Amino acid sequence: MVGVCAVCSKDATQTCEGCHLRDYCTWEHQQKDWEKHIVTCKPFKVERSSFLGRHLVSTRPIKSGEVVLKEAPLVVGPSQLGIPVCVGCYKRLTTPGAITCPRCGWPACGLECTLSPQHQPECEMTSTKRKIKVKITNLDSPQQPEYRCLTVLRCLYQREHNPQCWDKIMGLEPHSEKRIRCGKYEEDRVHVATFIRQFFQLEDEFSEEDILKICGVVQINSYFIPLTDPQHAAVYGTASFIEHNCRPNCSKTFTETNELMIRVAIPVEKGDHLSISYTEQTWGTARRRHHLSQELLLCCCERCKDPAELGTLYSAIRCRSGNCEGYLVPDNPLVNLDTRDDASNEQYPYSGCTSWSCLLCGSSKQPQEVYQLLKRVESDIKETGEMDVELRERLLSRLEGEVLHPNHYFLTELRGGLAQTYGRVGPEGLTEISDKRLERKMELCRQVLALADILFPAETRVRGMLMFELHESLAEETRRGADKGDMNLLQLKHKIQVGGASNPVFFYQQEYLYLLKVSGQVTQCCCDHRNSITFCRSEVGGASNPVFFYQQEYLYLLKVSGQVTQCCCDHRNSITFCRSEVGGASNPVFFYQQEYLYLLKVSGQVTQCCCDHRNSITFCRSEESQHLLTGAEKMLSSEPEMIPEGEIAVEVKRRILDQEASQMNGSTQNELLSQTKCVSMGM
Repeated sequence: MVGVCAVCSKDATQTCEGCHLRDYCTWEHQQKDWEKHIVTCKPFKVERSSFLGRHLVSTRPIKSGEVVLKEAPLVVGPSQLGIPVCVGCYKRLTTPGAITCPRCGWPACGLECTLSPQHQPECEMTSTKRKIKVKITNLDSPQQPEYRCLTVLRCLYQREHNPQCWDKIMGLEPHSEKRIRCGKYEEDRVHVATFIRQFFQLEDEFSEEDILKICGVVQINSYFIPLTDPQHAAVYGTASFIEHNCRPNCSKTFTETNELMIRVAIPVEKGDHLSISYTEQTWGTARRRHHLSQELLLCCCERCKDPAELGTLYSAIRCRSGNCEGYLVPDNPLVNLDTRDDASNEQYPYSGCTSWSCLLCGSSKQPQEVYQLLKRVESDIKETGEMDVELRERLLSRLEGEVLHPNHYFLTELRGGLAQTYGRVGPEGLTEISDKRLERKMELCRQVLALADILFPAETRVRGMLMFELHESLAEETRRGADKGDMNLLQLKHKIQVGGASNPVFFYQQEYLYLLKVSGQVTQCCCDHRNSITFCRSEVGGASNPVFFYQQEYLYLLKVSGQVTQCCCDHRNSITFCRSEVGGASNPVFFYQQEYLYLLKVSGQVTQCCCDHRNSITFCRSEESQHLLTGAEKMLSSEPEMIPEGEIAVEVKRRILDQEASQMNGSTQNELLSQTKCVSMGM
């Protein structure tokens, strides 16, 4: 999707071919902007090594949040082994509602999807080559032979109709030797290559070797796009060169048009390799490596090499030798079936192929023993049911320390589930649960976040969910403090800002400010783009009322009309801030602790603000003089209009007015005003 010109802000007609991140209305404006844009255009280069093959290396320091790659897919298609889906939009089909394309017979959800450009390759090849319509009657059965070859067929179509795309596809790595060793090559020969050549009558046009190479390219290089159910797949060019790492420095998201966006999640230095994760980062090492091996990938990252997983003992189990209180870890977590002499032996998904030894007494267990233990634990977790809080708490208490290390990924999974369940499931909402349960919910969030910071800082989906749960709970705790009357307003604000909760966020409401219903109050903003600066425009005619709330994580989530909030910040004197557009109708946006807005997936996109760090607190300040909490008079006079219903109760508003009526004595007021001024200055 082309946006606005980076020079004049008019509608753009072309995009920078180097990075696909900057738009222009004319070639002249692109030339005019080049001297400025060259500094940020495509901050990586493609290098090659014998072990990694082609990979991306940064050519300059890259800040957290920066988009380094935005790429349209070479080809898109359904999952090879999934159930039949609409060939136009990839949505699940139901027998009563599905139709068939009148030209080729492929199933779709409606006539519009039969006219989709996505469907053109198989439609044309079926009607012109096979000349008999496809007939798929069982829409509930997976592994339909026609669907197994559909994405491969779309790749083959490019040879004649888009030679440039075909050349890029053929230039990708198929890993034929690995596929031959594991049997996938022969499987594709029987079920895909032979089927395509005979069913579509293409024996004279495509060799078996060409089709098998495309099979490998699709299997090895496909990204699964989670915007449909079931997920569909796409093959990209440059993005296929990004290497895997179990603790990556980048994250990926997708747009509704299947564009892939790679965004730096943790700061990158010049010469660093850019990486994403091709497996579940929240799993332990043996489980991750088992999944990667099924995808014909081999990882030797720092996290995989360390038996203790960066010191967290994330996969460790309790030693049962005598009275030993130690924990067992894998002796050599990098041992794979590919490197073992007894390659016919089973690889255990949860324990790997290596023995496990106690860090304290040295006693050991064989991988199958560890595997059986962890399978029993997994079974126990499944039997408790996700919604049974009491049963899961008892299981967590029983396993923690006695069977598994407290940091074990099974227990981390339990804690994350419990953190979401408290206040969400059952008759009690967040405002009704006991203080003890509210405190427990926050404790669980903090425990998982502490591990996430070490092991998977780029796993924005999990981190965002936990941040949301934590700070909504902090808001509820603060509300209860106000209702009890044991704190005055300034003490409450000090608790929110210094005690761990997020600091205030300002937005200015506009026609596309959406209120999302998440425990009462969530705001999302769709922003315009001017000169590569994203800002919130004030709507003329009264739609510019300020929206004030405490938990900016509320901005992170939920799909609303496919829109997404994003703030692009400038940097001045090491302070990150959002600028109003000169001469425009925009208003300043104030952010505090923006790492809590960090890279949350919204319709395949993300919300993020690039911020600096001070005393481990990330914040943004406006260049203007409108700083929040810079003086007590301003705060006490303006707060009643800025605190929304549901964040801090109406009672708190009354307290502000009461304080204006000088309920506080002079000394107490001066002391609290001093605290507030320190908070507003980031001290």
